[in-house]
Amino acid sequence: MKHFSSSLKSKLALLVAALTLVASAAAHSEQFEKFGEWQIHYNAIPSTFLAPAIASQYGITRSGYQGLLNIAIIHQNTGAATTASVTGQVLNPLGQPQKLTFKEIKENDAIYYLAQFSHSNQEMLRFTIDIEKDGKTHQLTFNQAFDVFDEED
Repeated sequence: MKHFSSSLKSKLALLVAALTLVASAAAHSEQFEKFGEWQIHYNAIPSTFLAPAIASQYGITRSGYQGLLNIAIIHQNTGAATTASVTGQVLNPLGQPQKLTFKEIKENDAIYYLAQFSHSNQEMLRFTIDIEKDGKTHQLTFNQAFDVFDEED
């Protein structure tokens, strides 16, 4: 049996991770808003939807009480991904804020921003995300409820 080189293993792992995140986004109604010539794609999913190996690779905590927010900024004509300054917070039903700390991920031509957040069962959260690009800021807001899922190892 042939052994894969470390470099090839890394590339395969990144490909699997990217495909997992894309599949998760498609399966959980990825949404987008227009921002000038850019589209801001976003989705929030339970962290337990990620395979343990993928979560570990990206430093994501898998827990029934942790969600994952994924943001990508794509040029609407070319489909090219771009960098931006992404900040935000999430409010629980009591109005308690939770700052979102985004981690920029670059994989080949893909660029996306990941942030984790805590939630309780059936809790409706209000997300407010600021995306700054080319000196302009777009504020993205949406509400989403989350169920508590058991960890799947």
